[in-house]
Formats: sequence, structure tokens, C-alpha cells
Amino acid sequence: MNKILASFYALLGLFAALLLVACAQKIITGSSDEILTKKELKRLNISPNGRGVKFFGDSHMASGAMVAAFRDEYFKDGASVGSAGFVPAAMSKYHAHSELSFESNGFEVLSSRRDKYDDYALCGVVAKADENATMSLKLKKLKGLFGVEILHKFSQSGEIFALKDANAKEYKITQKSPDIWEYSTFALSFPLEIKALKNGVELGGYKIYQKGDFVDFCAANGAYSSISAKWSDEAWSRDFAGFDYELFILGYGTNDALDKNFSESGFYNSMKSLITKLKSTSKNAKLVLVAPPPSPKIKKMPLVISALKRLARDENAIFVDTKAFVESSGGWKDWRKNKLVSRDNLHLSHDGYKKIGAFIAKSVKNEMKN
Repeated sequence: MNKILASFYALLGLFAALLLVACAQKIITGSSDEILTKKELKRLNISPNGRGVKFFGDSHMASGAMVAAFRDEYFKDGASVGSAGFVPAAMSKYHAHSELSFESNGFEVLSSRRDKYDDYALCGVVAKADENATMSLKLKKLKGLFGVEILHKFSQSGEIFALKDANAKEYKITQKSPDIWEYSTFALSFPLEIKALKNGVELGGYKIYQKGDFVDFCAANGAYSSISAKWSDEAWSRDFAGFDYELFILGYGTNDALDKNFSESGFYNSMKSLITKLKSTSKNAKLVLVAPPPSPKIKKMPLVISALKRLARDENAIFVDTKAFVESSGGWKDWRKNKLVSRDNLHLSHDGYKKIGAFIAKSVKNEMKN
């Protein structure tokens, strides 16, 4: 009898040991998925280490045409461009991204331009999902396998999104700590589909990189120069991490100048505050201040230009004078005649923004030679 009991307890012990090993393997596998992904990206030489340029500004800087034209002129060797950089969670109405197209269903898009929210990520856009909401991301030109870091948040820990890429690889995005923005890293091919598994889960943005250089932007229709003050303090270290920016291009002033309470000193100070934050993220990056297109609707534009020129001197930044460029190439009336200005007589047309984007790139390259 004792031998039978001994055998039984031995088998029970063996079973328990095997169970513990299996559980440990499961825990190790689950916690090491991201480590394995990063090892795979390293093996394929995929990293966010290319030369980066980031635009900040209002609807002028949010033009996909301007950003694309700048990229093509600044990085003349198109083969060197292989990443998209940091991309907001979704695009605001009327805006198009230079590298990606978005299709979403069941997401509420919150913008720091108009919506209250206590913890905005970089660029000030949050996509909040209903259960089963979907977000599809498609690259316009870039191809291949990419490192993709998805920024997410939810009030509870656990699986919050299902993810599928072009090769039908499927993953679950897991929230580790409640109410904290977290990145999950994957090696993926586009297009991607992200499906919400719970009501109220949130997307804050994406880091998308392969090999090489990139241009990205944080800009929104109606943005004032003070808008970045609404983004959380953590965003400036967390969402810049990994990228090497050599240029920050700032293009605010149109909406500031249209405000009846506009003051040159107030505009100067809000721009300086943004510059201070940017210097904390990339100390070696060069600053470029761009005057808004010279619409006759903006009566206080001379004050904006004066503040930007003074700030450029004080911060050792490059100043790009779009007003002088427009005047030297026919003036605002000729630009309207040649359909380089939109019907609202405030914004430029697609072709107008392409001309401005290429002009900014040429101006910056010329200044950096000197």
C-alpha cells in the first residue's frame, strides 16, 4: 500500500513539475514577444535611426503636398527615404498624410485644437474606439517590412486590440498597466488593420520605420502657436524616443494673427516655449521658422514676421520668408491667377503648397551650406 501511495505521490509531483514548467514557458513566451520582435528588427537592420525632419504648425504645415515636396527636394536621393517617423493616431478632417492613408470605422477622433483631454500624446490626436471599431493604415509609396510601435491606452490591463498585417500575421495588443500610454512593438507589412476588442480603448499614434530618412509632421487645421502646451509632458520624451531629428520646421502664425487679441510679444513667447521643449528632445537639431503664406486677409502678418525674425536671431534659427518668395515669383495676384491659391484666398492650392515645400527645402539647404 505504501508503495502504491509513494508511486501516486511521485506521479503527482511529476505532473505538478510539468505543469509549472508549462506555465513558466507560457509566461516567458508571452513576456518575450516584444524582445523577439526587437531582435528580429535588429537582424534585418530595421531601426528608427535615419535623418529626420519634423514639421509643426497649422493647416499650411499639415498639407501632405508641402511635406512631400519638401521631402523630395531635401532628400534628393529618394532611395534614402525609408521611414514614416511618428504618425498621429488619425488624420483630422481636410488633412492628408504624405506617407499614409487612413480608413476608420467606430473611432471618435479627439484633437487638442478643440477637445478637452488630460493626456494628449505628441501631435495632440487621440482615437477612441467603440468595441469592434477598426482602423486601417496603408502606406502610399514605401514598401517592405517595418518596425511599427503602436501607442495605446486603456483603463484596464489585458488584450485591447487585435492586429493583422498584409501577410495575415495576427497579434493581440496588450495593455500592461491601466491608464498609462504604452508602446507595443511589431515587425509588420502594410496595410494594417487594428480592431478594438473593448469599448473605450485608445490609440495615440504610431512609430513607423524601416531604413533611412524621413519627414513627419505635427500640424492641424486652426492650430495656434500655443497648441503644444496641451500635450502631456511625457509626450516630449516618450514619443520622440528613438528618432534622430536634424531639423524642426515651425510654421505657426496665421491663426494667431487672425485672433482679435493677438500680440507680437505673446506670439513670440508661445513660440519660444515650443522651441524650449524641442531643444530638450533633440539638442543638435537645427530650427527653421517659416513665415505663413502672405494672404492679404491677414492684416497683422507684418507683426508675425517681425516676431519670427527676432526669434530666429535669438535662437540661432533659420528664417524662411515665404512672403518674399511669393512676391519674387509674381506676387499673390499672379499666384491666384495661376491657381496656386485656394478659393478662400487664405490657403494655397495643392500646387501652391508643392512650390512652397520645395522652396523651404532649397532655402534650408542653402543656409546650412553657409
